[in-house]
This record gives sequence, C-alpha cells and structure tokens, in this order.
Amino acid sequence: MRDLSHPNVLKLRGICFDENDLPMILLPFMAKGDLLSYIRDANNCLTLKDLSIFALGIANGNKMNLETMDKITE
Repeated sequence: MRDLSHPNVLKLRGICFDENDLPMILLPFMAKGDLLSYIRDANNCLTLKDLSIFALGIANGNKMNLETMDKITE
C-alpha cells in the first residue's frame, strides 16, 4: 500500500502511538489545513461549484481506495 498514488488521496507518511498507545497517522502538511475545517471556515467563500469539485475528488479517491482493497483481499 506504500506505493499507492492518487491525486485525491494523501500519502501516508507513517504511524505512531500516543501516550495511551492509541495509533495516530502521519500525513503530509497541508498549508490550508484539513478539508473539513477549510469548508467550515466562514472566511472562505465557497461556491456550489467548489463544493461539487471537492465532492468529486473525494468520490474519486474513495473509488481508488475501494478498488485497491478489492485487489488486496482477492
């Protein structure tokens, strides 16, 4: 799974554990933060077109993830 690449999926950098041994994933730095926070920020004037583009990107990334998992579990 390390070699998977898709423009709508963040590359996993690593995994570590917090002081309670709960797993935490390490992802690349995103200058504008995570998408949910970006969408909820009232300072960002997002149009329906912007939100549609985000939704399409998420769907395409999820499709790739599902197809990859199908190949792994076969």
